[in-house]
Amino acid sequence: MSKPKVFVTRVLPEGGLELIREACDADIWPEELPPSRAVLLDRMRGAEGIVSLLTDRVDA
Repeated sequence: MSKPKVFVTRVLPEGGLELIREACDADIWPEELPPSRAVLLDRMRGAEGIVSLLTDRVDA
């Protein structure tokens, strides 16, 4: 069974990222600032989940 694909909108502490990487096929945004709406929509295509910060704007 393949791992679910998730998009992570920020670099998180390594312990948290390691847990995500073990359980998921993680696509991690490498920059300090959150991705733009266009980037978010593109990177979420085909993903089953998202890991974001409470301060990240995520809308439909």
